[in-house]
Amino acid sequence: MRRERLYISGPITGTTDAEERFRKAADMYKDRFDIVNPYEVFKTVGFLRQKEILDLCLDLLSECDYVYFMAGWQNSLGCQCEYGYSYGANQKGDITMMFE
Repeated sequence: MRRERLYISGPITGTTDAEERFRKAADMYKDRFDIVNPYEVFKTVGFLRQKEILDLCLDLLSECDYVYFMAGWQNSLGCQCEYGYSYGANQKGDITMMFE
């Protein structure tokens, strides 16, 4: 049986501390979940457009059981899209939403 997966959602663009915030969030839950950390996944692919990254993030999110929204998610277009997807999936019982 596989461990449940947790997707971390938080602002990246326009921040200077994203790596640290995503690492702290991952550390909080690493004993309970397999962590999907989009910061780590995409930090080396600067050649991708924002829409391409968002499409890939939503694909990753669709495979998760939980999503954790870090503080400030409301100010990030990407996080707002992840929230919209998660809200719909939550209504169907497919994902559990958690907030900082």
